[in-house]
Amino acid sequence: LIPPYRFGRVQPELFRGGYPKKRNFRFLRRQQLKTILSLVPSHPDPHLDEFCQAENITRVVIPVASPNENVTVTDDVVSECLALMTDPSKLPMYVHCLDGSNVTGVVIMCLRKLQLWRVASYQNEYLRFEQDGEIISEESEFVEAF
Repeated sequence: LIPPYRFGRVQPELFRGGYPKKRNFRFLRRQQLKTILSLVPSHPDPHLDEFCQAENITRVVIPVASPNENVTVTDDVVSECLALMTDPSKLPMYVHCLDGSNVTGVVIMCLRKLQLWRVASYQNEYLRFEQDGEIISEESEFVEAF
């Protein structure tokens, strides 16, 4: 069983990570997912669609640009993600972007802000999944303003 890159449990029935590959499907099957939320620039992998269809998992794709030293999500995108992530009928859910770091991280920080976590706590959680070990100022400002 191989979890997706940067896989993590956000809370019961809510998971996060990178784009699932075929080698991750057995692991994801064990999570008994109802929804996979894909925050990606395009819809390129038919294998993930086939997996979702075979497992009766709803796949929601929300297009976002690839991160490039700026925030690629908008308030509307984050609001849509939060509505899905807080809907019990959609859980268990796996939320992913391409690498499981920046885009997913910003969305999860916004969830934590909604849950009234302290800034230092949600930033520390973000950093556990961040490849460069830092939060760029645009990401911090976005979450603060959200």
